[in-house]
Amino acid sequence: ETPAPSCVYVAATSQDERRAAFDVTLALRQAGIRTEADYQGRSLKSQFKQADKLNARLCVVLGPDEVSAHRATIRDMQSHEQVQVPFDDLAQEVKKRLT
Repeated sequence: ETPAPSCVYVAATSQDERRAAFDVTLALRQAGIRTEADYQGRSLKSQFKQADKLNARLCVVLGPDEVSAHRATIRDMQSHEQVQVPFDDLAQEVKKRLT
């Protein structure tokens, strides 16, 4: 049985970005977006595999450059298209890309 789509997976590139990933996950959930995240400190590659396994449509990637600029990278898991978005616009942009 295929798992229900989680829609969005939040991935942090290192331990330093985990706090920002937690905040982004919370903000997306509060906006009504079904969101999953890594809580085990896995590598980015492993997180992408987990996002695929969960059938996520989008992956929000947070690295040191993104966090310091208050931005996130949204990656479409099917087309692999990536776009950077300010944190303040993230929920709106994710909703737009999920429709």
